[in-house]
Amino acid sequence: MFAPSGVPAAAVSKVNADITPIIAAPETQEFLDNIGFIAWPSTSKDLADTMGKDAMGYNDFVKRCKLSLD
Repeated sequence: MFAPSGVPAAAVSKVNADITPIIAAPETQEFLDNIGFIAWPSTSKDLADTMGKDAMGYNDFVKRCKLSLD
């Protein structure tokens, strides 16, 4: 899940604590898998770290392929 910038950390932590067990439940995982989603419970820091690594990978790909928006 994502939230707008500036949401208080306490609110983010509360939502994360409430939703993590739901996302981790086997029946939720099976449902999401059946509709083509992959979800994994994590912290907001884990999500930010993953997104940062993904962005760097895409950045490298775009540079290697010499892609541009022009």
